[in-house]
Amino acid sequence: MSSRLRSHVVLVTGAAGTLGRAITEAIEADGGIAVRSDLAGSPGIDIALDVTREDDWEAAIGEIERRHGTPRRVGQQRRYHRAW
Repeated sequence: MSSRLRSHVVLVTGAAGTLGRAITEAIEADGGIAVRSDLAGSPGIDIALDVTREDDWEAAIGEIERRHGTPRRVGQQRRYHRAW
């Protein structure tokens, strides 16, 4: 196991999706602590977070700080939709 991210707390948004799961697995394989976030009700998440709501961000960061200390990184997943 690598230790490049040892003691790093990383918030991953969109963690319930395929790419988000892969990112959290990679973070953990490198020794980091992946905090999985996605919309409320999503399977396998640690924190519910709607990235479009500022109050959700504040609550999520507060909860991460309470559990783990200050997060060192944020990994965001984005979905792009082409408007025709």
